[in-house]
Amino acid sequence: SAVVRDFHQKVRAPDTPDDALVGRSRVATFVLAILALAVAVAVAMATPSRSVFWFVIFGWSGIAATFCPTVILSLFWAGMTARGALAAMLTGFGCVPLFKFVVPALPEVGPAFDALSELPPAFLASALVGVLVSRLDRRGREDLRGVDDELREAGSGSAPQ
Repeated sequence: SAVVRDFHQKVRAPDTPDDALVGRSRVATFVLAILALAVAVAVAMATPSRSVFWFVIFGWSGIAATFCPTVILSLFWAGMTARGALAAMLTGFGCVPLFKFVVPALPEVGPAFDALSELPPAFLASALVGVLVSRLDRRGREDLRGVDDELREAGSGSAPQ
C-alpha cells in the first residue's frame, strides 16, 4: 500500500524490513476496503433507490473533482504550489458530497444545484482554491522559482551549476 510505503517507511520507521511492510500493507488495504464497504452500505441503506450506476457516476465525480483541477493547473500554470495542490484536492474531495447532498436542500439555490451534476461546481471550487492557496503561499512560490530556473536550464541544454 502506498500509505505504508510513503508514510510509515519514509516518515515513521525508515528501518522497517520489507517483510513487516508487506503485512502492514495488507492490513491497510483491508481497513480501506472495509471503510469503503461501510460507506457504500450506509449510502445504499439511506437511499435504497440508488443503483450501481449511480455509485459509479458519483465515485468518478469524486475522482475527477479531486485530481483533475490539480493536474490541469500543475501542467498549465507555473504558479501551482504543493500547498495549493493539496488544498485543491481536499476541496474537490469535500465538495462532491457537499454539492450532491447539502446544497440541493437549500431553499434558494437548491433546485438549480439539484438539476446540475455535482462535478462542475466541485471542479470549479477545487480549481479556485488551488489558485488562491498557491497565490497566498509565499514559501511555495519561492520554492517554485528554483524549479523554474532548473527547467529553463534543462530546456536550453546548459548544465546546472
